[in-house]
Amino acid sequence: MKQNEFKKQLVPMNPDNQVNYKLTLNIKELKEITNLIKELERVLGLD
Repeated sequence: MKQNEFKKQLVPMNPDNQVNYKLTLNIKELKEITNLIKELERVLGLD
């Protein structure tokens, strides 16, 4: 995988465990969580 070709990359959390990866994200890309509970209730049909 060439790093410069991807905006996102999977980073090994534990080099000995190839299954355990994390996705690197920029904080600006994350959605605001002020209405997280309401959104979860809506998605789960609990509203």
